[in-house]
Amino acid sequence: MYITNTLTGKKYDIKMGTIPERKFFRVSNGWEAGAIDKMYFENEAEYKLHRVLEDNPRLTSHRGVLISKVEMLGRNWESFQDWVQDPTSASMSF
Repeated sequence: MYITNTLTGKKYDIKMGTIPERKFFRVSNGWEAGAIDKMYFENEAEYKLHRVLEDNPRLTSHRGVLISKVEMLGRNWESFQDWVQDPTSASMSF
């Protein structure tokens, strides 16, 4: 089975259980019954964004923009969290 990025859906030509798998940020999926055992991300910021999108379905319309800005969000995580809680009062611009 090949690795697929859980956030972006990008498929990699790297098999699960191989040494190159270690370059990915891996998380065990323990909260979704019947889901895959491991989730793969390129970095921790992608994982954090995945959790925010899962926990806040109202952000689905912003998914593409958020994914394209994941590096910036990772560097400004606290500001992003403030924006998620209240988009009208936080000073986050994309």
